[in-house]
Amino acid sequence: MDSRELINRYNAGERDFSGVDLTGASLAYAKLYKISLRDACLARASLGGADLRGADLRGADFSGAVLNRASLACADLQGASLNGASLRETDLFRADLTKASLNDADLHEADLRETSLDNASLERTSLKEADLREASASGANLMASSLIGANLQKTSLDSANLERADLGNTDLAQTNLIYATMPDGTVWE
Repeated sequence: MDSRELINRYNAGERDFSGVDLTGASLAYAKLYKISLRDACLARASLGGADLRGADLRGADFSGAVLNRASLACADLQGASLNGASLRETDLFRADLTKASLNDADLHEADLRETSLDNASLERTSLKEADLREASASGANLMASSLIGANLQKTSLDSANLERADLGNTDLAQTNLIYATMPDGTVWE
């Protein structure tokens, strides 16, 4: 299946695209033509290297999908499910992941600069060496996540849950941690 067929089938009312192979596909034009994949099921789909910049993916299900090296810059992923997804080296610059679920996801070396992760669930998520500079993760649940070597400069983690998170070699310069629950269970005030 190519991106044009996917859009045509979506516009015809189909929503389940589980396991589809769209490796390297380009849906970047989706925003230009106001095309939406809202609430689509792309669970276990192969989207490595795909171009989804600016796409409307609100409420979409990417559980277990492979999105390594994909471009999701400026994509709207509010309320999306990315549980167990592989997003290694993925470009999520300025994406909106508000209230998204990324439990057990792999975001190793992902670009999350200026991304909104407010009230998102990231339990047991790997954010090793990820770039989260100036991101907002207010109220996010990062319990038991790995942030080893991540760049959190100027990131807002107010009221976030970092209990049992691994913050080894993490850059926390100018990070807002007001009312955040720290790895040892204490609340930062």
